[in-house]
Amino acid sequence: MLGQQPEIARIPADDHSALLSLITQHTLPSVAEAHSLTVVTRMRMLGIPLDIRDYHAQMMIHLGTLNRAKMLAALEKMTQEEGIRPDVTCFNLVMALFARLGDLDALTDMWMRCLSAHPASRLVNADAWAIMIDGYARAGDFEGAERLYEHYKALAGARGPEPLSALPNGPFGSEAAPVNALQVKSRVVHEAFIRALGLTGRLDDAKALFQQLLDQAQDPVHGNPHTVDEHLYDAIIEACQACGDLAGAETYWKGVLSLCDSWRLDTSPSLPSLPSFIHISKESDEPSERYNKNSHSNADGKTKTVQHYWGTPRPLSATYARMINLYTRATRVHDAMLLFNEQLQAMQPNAQTYEEIIRMQLRIGNERLAVRLFDKMVWRGYRPSVDLVLVMPTRK
Repeated sequence: MLGQQPEIARIPADDHSALLSLITQHTLPSVAEAHSLTVVTRMRMLGIPLDIRDYHAQMMIHLGTLNRAKMLAALEKMTQEEGIRPDVTCFNLVMALFARLGDLDALTDMWMRCLSAHPASRLVNADAWAIMIDGYARAGDFEGAERLYEHYKALAGARGPEPLSALPNGPFGSEAAPVNALQVKSRVVHEAFIRALGLTGRLDDAKALFQQLLDQAQDPVHGNPHTVDEHLYDAIIEACQACGDLAGAETYWKGVLSLCDSWRLDTSPSLPSLPSFIHISKESDEPSERYNKNSHSNADGKTKTVQHYWGTPRPLSATYARMINLYTRATRVHDAMLLFNEQLQAMQPNAQTYEEIIRMQLRIGNERLAVRLFDKMVWRGYRPSVDLVLVMPTRK
């Protein structure tokens, strides 16, 4: 009918924002960026002003693509052209990008800008403290990361232990560490420091801190079991990964599976929200045919059957990737393929996981399966690294 609005013009502005937010969850940030550009262009054509939620979504995508120029351009456009005052989340996203890039000067400068714009965030913005600790540790400045951790605990109201190096029998594993050393308001700061300890080879300290957090959460009087979640387990498994401790990682992997199963059986309304940071070889073409997704083999090589609950609480995709990385490094073929197939059932593996699986298959001489996995990786939209392309066998 003449004069009738097109159907897309009748979509509420909130629905456009919701779609933009959903796009950020795409496995491939480059694809998400292309789709988000379509949505933003359409919103501008329809005269729908972008609000801070839309800029959050765009900045999440720029974080995924590690695009510094576009991230800073979005921040400037939001403030200078749109007149929107950046909130704490905006600053955190920019800080997270600088942390990943290892630019400590830019990271610290953005933190100062955040504190200047939002003075109250100095204490309540635990995510920023975690980003700072993680950024300093990954850039090799563990002393700076440790000072940030101790300072945050002091701000959070805990008396705190002596500096880690001053404790005689290990910083967290001895009686010298007082109970109130763990009275930090947010677990994300602990997670960051556990990762930092692992990155610097102090795995025993990381395990001891994790255990104290676990004990504190299970305290019958003051504990809250929901403060231990899949993110905290991912932190300790990353620490094990950094130190090459496969046995320890397997122990914590069983723990997070048990935790997720307990959430499945829990009907309380206070459940934590989930997203949405094992040696047998057979001949077959497809991973799904080659490995039984419901069987795990123990350290003694015996196989047992376990039940997983897809569509329910589960470990993070990053945790799957860490375990697969450890198994491929140890050439534990069955274990690596088992978790790879489980991950495929529930979520999409990242490009690095695909490459590790393919390289492992090449090492054991299974070129046919490696080629099929390579084709599947490309079909899903991932761009293989040049190094992987060069070692792939010639197709006949």
